Amino acid sequence: MMHGLEVRTPFTDIKVYEFAARIPCELNFTKVNEKHYQGKALLKKLLVKDMGNDFVNRKKMGFATPITEWFKLEGSYSDEIHERLLSSNSMLIDYFNIPAIERIVRNNQSSQIWLLLFLDEWLRQESAS
Repeated sequence: MMHGLEVRTPFTDIKVYEFAARIPCELNFTKVNEKHYQGKALLKKLLVKDMGNDFVNRKKMGFATPITEWFKLEGSYSDEIHERLLSSNSMLIDYFNIPAIERIVRNNQSSQIWLLLFLDEWLRQESAS
C-alpha cells in the first residue's frame, strides 16, 4: 500500500470512526442468505437517498488507467519505456531475454509492460539502498 490509491478519506475522520464504532453490529449487517451477511447497511441506507440504489449497490470497480494508450510505440512514454526496458541501462538485462521484452513492447502488451516497468523500478530502488 506504499503507493496505493485510497479514496475513502471522509471515513478517516476520527469523529466518523468513533461514531461508527458505536453502531451495534446487528444494525450494520444485513443477512443475504444462510451463510452470508452484507456490511455497511446503515451507510448504504443513508447513501441511497442521495446517490441512488444503482450507485450504492454497484459492484466494486478498479481504478482504470489508459496504459494501452500510454505505451503505444509512438506514445508519450515510448522513450521512457525503451530506456527502462530495452537499453543497456535496463535493470532487467540480467533477468530477462531482451528479444522477448522487445516483442512485448512492439506488440503493446500493456499489462506486461506495466509489470516490467514496476519490476525495473523496484530493482533500481533495491540496488540504490
